[in-house]
Amino acid sequence: QVVFPAKENVAIEVRTERRGDTTTEGVAVGGAASLIKKRYPKAKCQTRGGELSCFVRKDGLDTDFFARNGRIYAIAISYGG
Repeated sequence: QVVFPAKENVAIEVRTERRGDTTTEGVAVGGAASLIKKRYPKAKCQTRGGELSCFVRKDGLDTDFFARNGRIYAIAISYGG
């Protein structure tokens, strides 16, 4: 999924749920959620309703990880400004 703001032709967010899609640090959709904090030590994580969400900001980009049952099911990368 790619999100474009109204009246703009620049993507502000890219989200994937495709197994195997991987970040530059080697964290992949379908991979173990435990890798998030290992590869991104500064990630801020919280658990709600059995789902884990983690957030990292680096070089103006925000990366969000979403996991349940110990596995990452989605990764979203957006422009943080």
